[in-house]
Amino acid sequence: MSSSERPVHTRVNHATSSDYGPGAGKGGEVLGIAVPELKRRLQQLASGECSAEEVSTWALEIMESDSPELDDEAVWTALDQLSGADLLMSPDTPLHGKKQFEEWLEEFVRKSSPS
Repeated sequence: MSSSERPVHTRVNHATSSDYGPGAGKGGEVLGIAVPELKRRLQQLASGECSAEEVSTWALEIMESDSPELDDEAVWTALDQLSGADLLMSPDTPLHGKKQFEEWLEEFVRKSSPS
């Protein structure tokens, strides 16, 4: 099935299980990237080290995969937020800004930290 024929991703509300393999849970390896990579992207966005457009493009590419790790709530939420980081309220007014990017980072750190 081509990527254009794939159904829209529907989130399943359940906790990540060990069925995904070692490290698939909190703080582990996700989608071939480590959870710290998501944190790094959020930090770069909040600090202005990278553009909202760059982070949005990266997040959308990850979200388009078929990986079962997308069901991890903390990962999906962070990717969803990053994918919309470049949205505009008007042609010259971003919908999200530095304060909100910092809040996303804090939320992700809280949700993805081992209990």
